[in-house]
Amino acid sequence: THAEYQDLEDRLYSFLNELSEEERSALLLKNVEGFQLAQIAEILNVSVSTASRLVIRANEKILSIAKRENLVPD
Repeated sequence: THAEYQDLEDRLYSFLNELSEEERSALLLKNVEGFQLAQIAEILNVSVSTASRLVIRANEKILSIAKRENLVPD
């Protein structure tokens, strides 16, 4: 239903808000926009290795949040 989708959307935004601004940007650029790490590095004005670490850290945090919220098994 619409209410269920709204609830899910609200939860997803709350998860993203637990990330730092750089982590959130890197995650969205990689996983939503489909940018490569070199492009993300340029956009965020960081090295490619830093962009990679940001994406990895953001993915780890989102997985941890999802586990905490019982959305995925431990």
